Amino acid sequence: MNIKIFTFHCTNNYGALLQGLCLKEFLKENFNLKIEFARYIPKKIYFKEIYRPLITKNPFKFCQFLKKNYFLNKWKKEMNLPSPKFTNEINNPSISVYGSDSIWAVSYFGFDPYYFGEKNDGYKITYAVSIGPTDISKLDDYQKKKIKILLNSYDFISVRDYNTANLVKEMTDSDPLIVVDPIFLSTPKFFNYSFNNDKEKLKKYVIIYGTVFSNKDKEKILNYCKKENLQSISIGYKNNWVDKNFISATPKDFIGYLSQANLVFTSMFHGVMLSVKLRKQFWYSIDPIRANKLSYFIDHLDLSSRLLSNSENLNANFDYALIENKLFDWIKLSKEYLTNSINKKVVLERY
Repeated sequence: MNIKIFTFHCTNNYGALLQGLCLKEFLKENFNLKIEFARYIPKKIYFKEIYRPLITKNPFKFCQFLKKNYFLNKWKKEMNLPSPKFTNEINNPSISVYGSDSIWAVSYFGFDPYYFGEKNDGYKITYAVSIGPTDISKLDDYQKKKIKILLNSYDFISVRDYNTANLVKEMTDSDPLIVVDPIFLSTPKFFNYSFNNDKEKLKKYVIIYGTVFSNKDKEKILNYCKKENLQSISIGYKNNWVDKNFISATPKDFIGYLSQANLVFTSMFHGVMLSVKLRKQFWYSIDPIRANKLSYFIDHLDLSSRLLSNSENLNANFDYALIENKLFDWIKLSKEYLTNSINKKVVLERY
C-alpha cells in the first residue's frame, strides 16, 4: 500500500513547501507505508512562483530572485522533493490525500479538475484543503456541476476555512471538519535549525513576511523599530521600505530567522501559522487573497486583537497559555481525523 499527497509540493512559497513536508512527516510517523507526492503541478503556478519574479529590468532584483531559485532548488533536493511534471498523473495510489493548501482556488489558479480528484477512482480523502479567495456564487454552471460530482466521490473531506466548508456543504449536503494546518501535525528536524547570528551580524530585529501592508502600517512598523532600536528584515519578498531584504532565504533559514525575531509582521497565511507554532508575538495585516483561509483560525483561537491596522501599542503581547488548550484539542481532533480516515482503508485492505 502507498499514500500519495496531491498538493503544490515544489513551488517557491515557504508555506506551501513546509505544509507539504509536515503532512508527509506526520504520515511517515503514523503509517508504515510508502508516502510520496504526486509530481504534477500546473504550468501557471510554476511560472508564477519560479519564473515571473525574474521578469524585471532591474538587474539587482533579477540576481536576487535567481539566487533564491538556486538556493531553494538545492534545499528541495535535500528534502527529497520530486521534480515537477506538467502532465496529469494519478498512477492508482492505494490512498490519495488531497491538500493541504489552496488547491481548489478556482478564482486564483483557475479550475483544475485534477486537484478535485478527477480520474482518480481510488480511496480519496482531503486534508485542510481550501478554495482560497474563490467566491462560490461566481462559479459557472459547468464548474458547479463538475465539482459536485467530484466532491461526492471522496471518502472523507476536511477543510481549513469557512469559505471552503460552505462549498462542501452546498455540493455534498454535509458539514466537513475544519482542521489545523499540517505544520501543527509534526515538527521535522529542520525546524530545530538556527542560523549563525554572529556570522550574519544581525542586531535585534523584526521579521516582515509578505508585501501587503498599508502605508500607515509601514509607518507604524518603522516607528516601532526606531523606538526599540530594531532592524526590519523582509524574508522571501522584496520590500523597499525595510532595512534588509533576505530574498534568497531557504525555508530552513526562514524558520531560523523567525524563531529568533523579536516580533513578526505578516500578511501571509503561514506567517501567522508559523508564528503560533513557534510561539512568537506577531501582528498580521489582511491580504484579500488570504483573508478567507485565515479567518477561521483567527476566530477559533480568538486572535483578532493581533490585527495590525487596529493596534495602538506594538509592545502589547498576548499570552499563549490562553490558546494552548484550544489549539491542543484542535490538533488532537485533526490528527484523529487523518489517522482514522486512512486506517479505514488499511483495515479494508487487510480483510
